[in-house]
Amino acid sequence: MADTLSARALRGSPILLLLPMIICALATFIIPIGETIEIFREKGAFTHNGVSVPIYTSFYGIKALDATLTDITLAFAQSQMHPADPASYWQGMAFVNEYAGLYAIILLEGCREVHKGTIFRYPTVLALSGQFIVNALLAPLWFFAFSLYAHLVTSSPARAAISASDAAAVLPTLMLAYYPASLAAEF
Repeated sequence: MADTLSARALRGSPILLLLPMIICALATFIIPIGETIEIFREKGAFTHNGVSVPIYTSFYGIKALDATLTDITLAFAQSQMHPADPASYWQGMAFVNEYAGLYAIILLEGCREVHKGTIFRYPTVLALSGQFIVNALLAPLWFFAFSLYAHLVTSSPARAAISASDAAAVLPTLMLAYYPASLAAEF
């Protein structure tokens, strides 16, 4: 098969089959979490099992950003409130570790020379988008886009390689930049 954009799209398309399954799974809890967020908003506080925490609706001072981040924070509120809901708290801890793995892949892919001139050279943009759109939906799209634009099949090994120095930099970067901020919120 020739290495054209359409051929790469065809080879990468099986990962897109995950999207309908993910959408069905998300649909089962999007409505209930939306209702829960609305209750928290009306009360002006997160309340669960005797724990009540006020909701701050202005943090950055930019109305659209504050409104968006308030909803995201409320969606994850239970995972932050250990005494109120221990099961959600531990699920949140697992989520932090799962997202770190995905972020490591994005960082490593950004190191490849083959991604020069593409969005993949800017891993912060990709990781930030994961804060606003469900990562379960984004991951198949990211990996499909990797298969389209990286064209590793015909690239020279040097362009497809990740240098040892880049690989050695990713782990400490992840450990220092991601975990302290994420885990500080959990304890």
